[in-house]
Amino acid sequence: MVLRLLQSVAVVFTAATLAFVLLHLAPGDAATALGEGVSPEVRAALRAQWGLDESLATQYGRWLSSFLRGDLGFSRDQHRPVAAVLGDALPRSLFLMGCALSVSLIGGMLIGAWQGARAGSRRDRTTSTALLVLYSLPEFWLALVLLVVFSYHLGWLPATGITSETYDYMSPFDKLCDRLSHLVLPLVSLSLVGVSVFARYQRDAMQESMTQAFVRTARAKGLTEAGVRRQAWRNALLPVITVTGLMLPALITGAVFVERVFSWPGMGFAMIRAIEARDYQVVSAGVILGSAVTTFGAALADIARDIADPRLRSQ
Repeated sequence: MVLRLLQSVAVVFTAATLAFVLLHLAPGDAATALGEGVSPEVRAALRAQWGLDESLATQYGRWLSSFLRGDLGFSRDQHRPVAAVLGDALPRSLFLMGCALSVSLIGGMLIGAWQGARAGSRRDRTTSTALLVLYSLPEFWLALVLLVVFSYHLGWLPATGITSETYDYMSPFDKLCDRLSHLVLPLVSLSLVGVSVFARYQRDAMQESMTQAFVRTARAKGLTEAGVRRQAWRNALLPVITVTGLMLPALITGAVFVERVFSWPGMGFAMIRAIEARDYQVVSAGVILGSAVTTFGAALADIARDIADPRLRSQ
């Protein structure tokens, strides 16, 4: 456990350092991002005030020193502390990603278990083809298609944001419906690809589990087919638990694009805005948070796998 924690800290530190260096090596800076209406003298004065005219090593040392003291810095674009920016955005992203992961996991496990119990049948082949098509679709493209169809053409669901402009004047029930209606399109965009991934792994694991000796023994003892499938499904959970940890980086990346498309005010939306404004402090802190969530999720997946299979704890 201690080694795993040290590895996680090393991963987060490396990711944050790479993000800081690459951002500062990219063309332009926060003064350039102010636009054409700012004079060269004002830009130079702002660079000196913000310390952007200092060497990269000096800027990195100052940033690292502040970070180790728990100071994430100040957002020059939003004119408030970075901790406040992330404090507003992070819960919204975690809520969206948590819902998407739950839908992906439950939907993928149900579909994959259903396929694995009927492996080789026409229904299995048809469903596998549909899931393969779904797996090949990028989240941002899927989000744009859903936006155009269900919001602009059909008008069934709102296009952007997390609430309507009249939200403050609604009844409690209408407020709940309004929030759910704003959640549907981002959630579907982010979870459909995940459903195909989980279903694929669950199908293969279920198919292999159905050929094991304990399944034949259970049938020979007269257990019903539904009971046999339940036992086979429990034995096929390990690959899905492992994939859950591996899915987190893809989920975070997908959330960045989905939040941008639907103007969902989460971490992805804040990060893209910060990148466009060369707001280095927000981007660096966002990378640290994303890396921490990813490594934490992977560690949780390892622990869940050890709990599911006691044999792994002795290895």
